[in-house]
Amino acid sequence: MVLKGLPASYKPCVVVITQSEKQMTFGEFKVALRNFEDTDRSPTDDNDESVVMKVANMKHITCFACGQHGHKCD
Repeated sequence: MVLKGLPASYKPCVVVITQSEKQMTFGEFKVALRNFEDTDRSPTDDNDESVVMKVANMKHITCFACGQHGHKCD
């Protein structure tokens, strides 16, 4: 039900979740959605400058899974 209520922009995330053989808990589902949102908002330009910016910006990210700063758990 939750997946059907997501906007069309979440279709890649929905496909990954529905095709996964592993059953997710609701907490894992929320982490997957947040990670998708973070990835979707990040710049897609892969030149050297953007890669440096992504690493620099990781200092301000809080992991949704473990609560620590500077990374995202999978």
